[in-house]
Amino acid sequence: MVGQFPTNEEIINKCYTTGFGYKLLLQYANETAHLKPPQEYVPWVVVNHQPLRQVAFAVPQPSVIPVVDFYKLALQWPPSVYSSTLNCKLPIPTEFKIHGIWAQDAHDTPVPPYDTHHPYTNPQPMTSQSDLRQLLVSDVALWNQLLTLSPNLASTGSGIGFWFKEWMKHGTCSDFAHHPLSYFQSAIQLRTI
Repeated sequence: MVGQFPTNEEIINKCYTTGFGYKLLLQYANETAHLKPPQEYVPWVVVNHQPLRQVAFAVPQPSVIPVVDFYKLALQWPPSVYSSTLNCKLPIPTEFKIHGIWAQDAHDTPVPPYDTHHPYTNPQPMTSQSDLRQLLVSDVALWNQLLTLSPNLASTGSGIGFWFKEWMKHGTCSDFAHHPLSYFQSAIQLRTI
């Protein structure tokens, strides 16, 4: 499939064969793939017929700005990462935990993380761990869900370190760069379907 964008059916089939059993429907606007340049047309993620993207219309993108074509829901199976050398909280959970939602381009390549030396969003996304923690704990329900669904097995720590790392690597380069609560709420929404 060199030089072509995958069809909705190809993306959906790929999602359903991951074996996780989660019906993550990626709606890739392949009806606009023939338009030049295809990056000007914003596809979106749909869960239960509700778009997660806040923008579902044509948006011109300068070529230097990374383009998010879809998101991967990354889940982690705690027993597979448990190691006798890691001081873990016991018992080890036996349900999938959220590792994150990862912004990907049309070639299924991760969108590069936000770079403070070469910023491409204005205003700059939140990059302070303490500010992110303050924002997340202000939404008590969300914070409790993040702690429950975190793959963090370490016996010490509050969980903010893991979520901050995910935010810096995947959230700041996403469509949610200026809406961290929406980014994390979307991860919870995807995980719980």
